[in-house]
Amino acid sequence: MLIFENNEYKLVKIGEFVEKYLNRYKDRAITYGDNNIEVYIKDENIYAPSFDKDGKIVLKPITHAIRHRGKEIYEIELESGKKVRVTGDHSVFTINDNLDVVEVKASDLKVGDFIITPKIIPSISKDKIYLSEIVKNKDKYYVKIKDHIKFIEEHEEILKESYKEYKTKWKDLKPVLKKKNAFRLDLIEDLVDKEKIEKISYGHANYINNKIKLDEKFGYLIGAFLSEGHWNDKCVEISSTNKEFIENLVEIIEEILGKDAYYITVKGDKRRYKDLYVIGLNKTVAMIFESLGLNKLSSNKEIPSILLSNETFLKGLIKGYIDGDGSIYVDESKRDYSIRLYTTSETLRDTLCLALKILGINYRLSIDKKSKVNENWRDCYVIKITGKENIEKLLDVEIKNNGGKDVIPKIAEKFKEIINQYSQREWKERFGIDVNNLHIWEDLKKGYMSRYRAKKVLNIMKNVKEIEEKYGRLLDKIGQLIDNDLLFERIKSIRVLDEIPEYVYDISVEGTENFIGGEGFICLHNTAGRFARLDYKYYKEETISVVRGDLNDVDSLYYTNSSHVRVDAPITLGEKVRIEEKFHPLCNGGHIMHIWNIESAADPEVLMDITKKITKTHIGFWTYTKNLSVCNRCGISMGGLRDRCINCGSEDVAKFSRITGYLQNISNWNRAKQKELEDRKLPRI
Repeated sequence: MLIFENNEYKLVKIGEFVEKYLNRYKDRAITYGDNNIEVYIKDENIYAPSFDKDGKIVLKPITHAIRHRGKEIYEIELESGKKVRVTGDHSVFTINDNLDVVEVKASDLKVGDFIITPKIIPSISKDKIYLSEIVKNKDKYYVKIKDHIKFIEEHEEILKESYKEYKTKWKDLKPVLKKKNAFRLDLIEDLVDKEKIEKISYGHANYINNKIKLDEKFGYLIGAFLSEGHWNDKCVEISSTNKEFIENLVEIIEEILGKDAYYITVKGDKRRYKDLYVIGLNKTVAMIFESLGLNKLSSNKEIPSILLSNETFLKGLIKGYIDGDGSIYVDESKRDYSIRLYTTSETLRDTLCLALKILGINYRLSIDKKSKVNENWRDCYVIKITGKENIEKLLDVEIKNNGGKDVIPKIAEKFKEIINQYSQREWKERFGIDVNNLHIWEDLKKGYMSRYRAKKVLNIMKNVKEIEEKYGRLLDKIGQLIDNDLLFERIKSIRVLDEIPEYVYDISVEGTENFIGGEGFICLHNTAGRFARLDYKYYKEETISVVRGDLNDVDSLYYTNSSHVRVDAPITLGEKVRIEEKFHPLCNGGHIMHIWNIESAADPEVLMDITKKITKTHIGFWTYTKNLSVCNRCGISMGGLRDRCINCGSEDVAKFSRITGYLQNISNWNRAKQKELEDRKLPRI
């Protein structure tokens, strides 16, 4: 799964993540039932990328790490090659007929269904790194400092004490430091600002710049190394038979690291009957690459977390990787392009995918089973990039025709509903639109519509004043789906694994109740609303008097929140106020009283009278919640939760009520929340 910690993205195995904190905080772990355990970890300040109610990817705190007894595992594979393994009662996300994002259990999915994956991961605004901060074994590094003579004079007593271990006396060492400007990093690091450290070297030779800009050129160098380079403790080498690639790389190295940072040799490559050009980077660079985590074998390479940063750097990295170990397919006659990246490292594939997601680029995954041809060969992971927007983000080209798979299900049906309100002749004569050119009927057969075409159709309809006025709400909802941070990908296969693991793992994410995991990244629902269900399951007698919901449907069980009177309490509003006002002075970190279903008593004079009376109590904050219904066909708003539009008679109606402070579409709610809504009663006034 993907987490965000210490201002860096990290890919972690959820089992290892959960076990780490269960072991660290044994004293605060809560055990319930048969081998179920969870621990509170919000104070660790670890975040999960997840989507909010508007479909935007945001960072939210992980509050709990959870371990359950093992259950049957479902492996879901998408047509794009992305995969995830979850239990049958763990949910992913899809959209329903009202175009609302809803959760669906893995056991309820079928081949051909669409589920949600992230379109983009937020980038990090890190634009530079200081090598003096990240290197290991700092006693082995020497640095050159800006205004070093002034630095020596200002810190002479401290330096004199720090250099005591040297055999040379301070009076003899001081002139050498002034002349050479070469200070041991571990001795002066706390005395000088990182901005003033200009050069750094492993040992006394091969100085390179201390401040490295995370720009496109440095990204290109790292991408080139990941594709065609290897590391040892003496040097870094990048080799290729592509002379233009090597020459471009040399220019970048000279600009970033300096002319003394590299050497170049040419060898004969008998296998390919071409010259092999080899760039060697010096020991200082080799040691810094080790500190960055770039010292892995080819089968274990990855993009280090510290370098998963801004979009400019990552764009350069992908370009460097393409030039080194990728391929570009070009059909100029069709203006058609595709890009492939190859690697034998699973971790490099995963971090390349993350880099592409930060750039907002989608991809397809596959494996070239080379081991079937020769058992001594390693299988190769393939990342394929297609689609007009994806390619144009990486290559300086304009593409007229390129078949991507960025599609949205269900919206073709909604466009059809609007089109059917008028005849084809009316569309042409009144609005100047030939609906046959919109290709809606083709999309209806496929069951989805490309995002690119959906944008075009939406813009055409929104530019017609009558359509915009009549169906504006529906068009806005379609627009939100088009512009959000989510993709909709079709399921290729679902299989139940034979082996049941000893444990399965989960996390709880504050506010959004979802996180991102799996191969290639898929949006997953997290544990939520679990306490009432678990308490009733394992402590039935103790909880039966306080848990709410339908006892015959455990998914509908819930607890009354905060200091509220239960939502179906048969009391008057005055009694509700007298009970809840006792708690508000005690809860100065936040409190609220909800008065539900106020639309059934929305007389302005009555509400004003109620308001005046409540102001004379200890209630600090209260809300009147008016439920709303919005017709997706004609756009009219109605008070209350209605099944049919009072204006046009349509049953395509979205219903809204309050949850955690704001109005939400209730189709997104789980069974427990919907049961609470069903139970809500307006107290007698």
